[in-house]
Amino acid sequence: MEDFEDDFLPVGWTKYVNNNNDIIQSNDNNHTFNGQFSARFSSLEVSNDYNQYLFSPPVLINAFHHNLSFWHLKQNSEETLEWGIATDTNPENYDWKPVNLSCVSWQKTQMDLKDYADQMVYLGFHYYGNNSQSVYLDDVHISCDIPANYPTEIDGITITSTIHLNINNAVTATHPLVMALPNYNNLNAPIVLGLLGSGKGNLSLKLSSGNWYCLIYHSGQWHYGSSYPCNITEGNTGIVNISNVEFGAKNDVILVIEEGIDPTLPVNLSRFTAVVTSENFVIISWTAESETNHSGYNILRSEDKDLQNAIMINGSIINKGSSEGTQIKYNYTDFEVYTNMIYYYWLESVSLDGNSEFYGPITVIIGDPTQEPVPPTVPMVTKLYNAFPNPFNPNTNIRYSLKEAGKVKIEIYNMKGQKIKTYNQEHTSPGYYQVSWDSCDERGRSVASGIYLYRLSTGNYTSAKKMVLAK
Repeated sequence: MEDFEDDFLPVGWTKYVNNNNDIIQSNDNNHTFNGQFSARFSSLEVSNDYNQYLFSPPVLINAFHHNLSFWHLKQNSEETLEWGIATDTNPENYDWKPVNLSCVSWQKTQMDLKDYADQMVYLGFHYYGNNSQSVYLDDVHISCDIPANYPTEIDGITITSTIHLNINNAVTATHPLVMALPNYNNLNAPIVLGLLGSGKGNLSLKLSSGNWYCLIYHSGQWHYGSSYPCNITEGNTGIVNISNVEFGAKNDVILVIEEGIDPTLPVNLSRFTAVVTSENFVIISWTAESETNHSGYNILRSEDKDLQNAIMINGSIINKGSSEGTQIKYNYTDFEVYTNMIYYYWLESVSLDGNSEFYGPITVIIGDPTQEPVPPTVPMVTKLYNAFPNPFNPNTNIRYSLKEAGKVKIEIYNMKGQKIKTYNQEHTSPGYYQVSWDSCDERGRSVASGIYLYRLSTGNYTSAKKMVLAK
């Protein structure tokens, strides 16, 4: 529910304090595994009113076996902390219960909340202290047990786990932790459960009829159920298994179950741009922060803003980009544009199941649109251009122009003079062209980081340049 590691006050929490006494985020003491902070109740000056109150966001107790737990530590014997539950944040409506505080080590308080089933409640903490003393609060959780190997029904779905789990009831489909997950799609309010456990375990989900998408987020990425989606016919039930789930000591593992709609988008796109070069080409660039169940991209171009009129300009689907950290960057050069024109570009993202999502349009102005359009210039010279991007990892584009039709050979060498890759192209007309190298040799093996030479040969023309593979 809350470990007080992020912004303070946490989202949805409220506090009431008096006379410069305060509740703050503190790094003096913390209980969270690998954490730094806790909530600190402090009486900073002598006052007639030391009362301080901290209240959680509203929590729906929607299953029967719910457990409250929180950890606490005090500075000296005169500190007092109480806790309570009510349906609002008025301190007078709480039946405050004393907490058994210790000055020596962190202590845990636990309580079964089954008496509050089907109620929306607030969890409250009341502090009363002396001058310059403090009480620390950390790792507040409201959870539901899933005993090991015991089928437990939650929201109409029967979950069986090979290890003992708790469900963090504060984690919902719109919780900030969930909304921040890569490619998460909350279009249809899926069932979302935050799972707490220790070690590696397997989950089995028993579902009724429907077209179910079941997946789980752990260890920094999405992991999919044994059938994705799982299509169960009317009147029947089905089983989806999710294996080798790493349950951590601190972070929730997020289980997402959706009927009818895939709760993940194939791409989390952070950039989509187009720029005009000095040669009046258009370079389209985009960056994916993450890709899930993804097939590739298409680029569409139109002379108006209507996507229905756009044509695909790439010959085959684009599915190899250049990695920079966790990002994947792509570039495509459109040579077939007129000068004195306005163009609109869309990026089509295609998932493995064939569904598409469109980004754009972005507008590109080439020359002066009030003047007569000028067709693409036939190259006056045959020329090898700089690879783009350069440095790269693992893909780069080798661009060249031909003043006349002919055969082209592009060879890539390492610095030992060993040939790595050869491309043989044949063009029936002059123009601007490019090939993409994926940093693999002729056998499809990935090559090492370093400097590589690429050489173009056509007719009487030969030219070579350098490029850097930086993994």
